[in-house]
Amino acid sequence: MSTVSGQTEEQTDQNPADGPDGHLDRILAMKIPVIVKITEKNMAMEKILKLSIGSMIQFDKDAYQHIDLMINNTTVGLGQPVKVGEKFGLKVVQIGDIAETIKSLGGEKEGGE
Repeated sequence: MSTVSGQTEEQTDQNPADGPDGHLDRILAMKIPVIVKITEKNMAMEKILKLSIGSMIQFDKDAYQHIDLMINNTTVGLGQPVKVGEKFGLKVVQIGDIAETIKSLGGEKEGGE
C-alpha cells in the first residue's frame, strides 16, 4: 500500500471531507452575517453630539419602501419588513442571481480572478 501525506490510500478514500463534496459541505455549513439595512444618513458631528434619549432622527426613505438585504456589505436582495410573533422579519421580494451572491461573499473577484 502506498502512502500520501502519511495516510494509506484506504485512509484517504475513507475521509469524505477531503474530497470536493466535503469542501462543499463545509462551505455550505459556514455562518455568514445577514444584514437588513433600513436606511442610512450622514449627519454633522455637531448634531450627533446633541443626540439624547428621546431624540428623533428623520430619514429620507419612505416608510413603505423596500429595505436592503445584504451579505458581506453587498446588497443581494430587497424585502419588506414583517412582524413574526414578537420579532422582526423580512419578506424577500427580490433576490439577485447566485453568481452575484457568491461575488458578495468574496468567492469571486472582479475580472474572474
